[in-house]
Amino acid sequence: MPFSGLVSAQQVEVAVSGPGDVTRLYVCKGLATGSFGIYAAPQQGQYLADAWQFEVGPQLQVTQFRRAIATVAFAGLNESDTASGGSVNWQIQNVIADFDDDAGMVRVTVTNQLSLYNPSATAYESAGISTLSYDVSILAALA
Repeated sequence: MPFSGLVSAQQVEVAVSGPGDVTRLYVCKGLATGSFGIYAAPQQGQYLADAWQFEVGPQLQVTQFRRAIATVAFAGLNESDTASGGSVNWQIQNVIADFDDDAGMVRVTVTNQLSLYNPSATAYESAGISTLSYDVSILAALA
């Protein structure tokens, strides 16, 4: 996998009273770094999707975890060169946050997609993703 690590990871713990038996809200934010790129030969196109996975939040028991939700930025970027007809498209296709029993933490899975069209007759073109920002909220029931 191209994911390499978390940068500027921050976590806030807030005591809450519900819903249900939930007593804690954890808010986790930071940057996920990695390397995901594609290259297109002259007058060719390329498409590739890959997933980054990383764990955030406190160590919890499976019986303490209630729910998690995650958002990841960028939402989508597009660039095109109307003079040459070239284009590149970056997308986040899917974000899932769920409890990983083995790690005892919330695992975030992000599916990234890149597509690139290179109209050049001689030069290779490339596009990539190196950093995503994340925001994860976790509800837990602690005694």
